[in-house]
Amino acid sequence: MRILLVSIIQSYKYGNTGVDYIAHYIRQSCKTASVDIKYYHHFETWETIINDLHTHDSYDIYGFSIFETNYVLSKKIAEYLKRTQSCLVVFGGQFVTMNYREIVSDAPMVDYFILGDGEAPMLRIIHSYGNRTIQNDENIAAMHDIEDKKENVEQDINRKASFDYYTQDTAEANMQKTHCMMTKSNVCTGACTFCCSRKGRVVYKDPERIVEEIAYLATTFGVKKFFICDDDLFDIDGDENRERLMVLFEKIEQLNFNLAFSGFAKPKAICNPQNYEVLQKMNKIGFHHLFLGIDAGNEWDRKLYNKRATLEEGKRALQLLDDIGISPRYGMIFF
Repeated sequence: MRILLVSIIQSYKYGNTGVDYIAHYIRQSCKTASVDIKYYHHFETWETIINDLHTHDSYDIYGFSIFETNYVLSKKIAEYLKRTQSCLVVFGGQFVTMNYREIVSDAPMVDYFILGDGEAPMLRIIHSYGNRTIQNDENIAAMHDIEDKKENVEQDINRKASFDYYTQDTAEANMQKTHCMMTKSNVCTGACTFCCSRKGRVVYKDPERIVEEIAYLATTFGVKKFFICDDDLFDIDGDENRERLMVLFEKIEQLNFNLAFSGFAKPKAICNPQNYEVLQKMNKIGFHHLFLGIDAGNEWDRKLYNKRATLEEGKRALQLLDDIGISPRYGMIFF
């Protein structure tokens, strides 16, 4: 059984965390399956990707990580694969999870659409290959099978990823990349009206495991930049989380690796005086910027978006970060 996972992203800086999780999971769970990953992260054209795929033997299953930015191109590649090979094509990712009802009818060349985390559903597709058609799987949609679906949520938040994106490159190239990782479960505790993020109970990762991954990537592959892609580093803003963050940042400081970090935070947490010491520690260990969801510059829009921070808190958060030495970046929504 040969499986190829395909990642098409318009940025060489970042890998693909979802694909890397799935690859590691399948490699550990199914010893009869061979899993490769192709990263097309340099604005490759359709012709370039097809020619590259032609240089390798065909695969039994092709899995595509779908975003709104690569959907049309991925669909075109899938159509070509189905026309020239005997294979299964699988689409997954948040864009598919949000829009699968529309996508199923728009992409008839795709066999299965995974909703939510892809590890366990992909394994079920592999086990069913050649024997039966998957039907009535609550995490997998298909043509004429879109009812009673829900997204899969993997329970192991400390699960590991493969590092193909770094093994396939040089240390010099890896130094230009930014490794994406999370310190907690992939949920958001905010309530913005435009939000499509997963909701649920916040569960924190083991700080030791986080630091071990950072140290391994830095020493083995030369990775120097890390993006903490939690929707908010300070969720939930309380003493327990402050203590957790201080423990994590102390351990990172003890590495003494001269690394660079970035992440997300909510303005209200930045303005909390109790978090000032945490922010100082973040500056000390190499946080060069935090991205804030300011989103609105007037009270009417702020209420429309249901932002918890006031306009004044948003402005104060930007100034506080600037004073501490962490560059503030922020988003605005023009409704």
